[in-house]
Amino acid sequence: MSFPAPAEQLRVEERARQSLGHSNTAIYEMVERALGQQQINGDTILDVGCGVGNLKQYVSKRFKRYIGVDVVCYVGFPSDAEFH
Repeated sequence: MSFPAPAEQLRVEERARQSLGHSNTAIYEMVERALGQQQINGDTILDVGCGVGNLKQYVSKRFKRYIGVDVVCYVGFPSDAEFH
């Protein structure tokens, strides 16, 4: 596995910060609907590219534990969730 060079990593972080950690509500609703249609529930959900962790409020009834992974830890990430 290779890791980005420091200058490349900075560009990745700059691009990530442009979204301010938010996605469109329609995306969160689509994930919630898909989980419901497939009757998916469980202990842990891993949200890759989690941003500020907005998906958590849509899936918290289905999962006991929410883990967010992103390049940047945004202000407003839920205090009762894990960030990596």
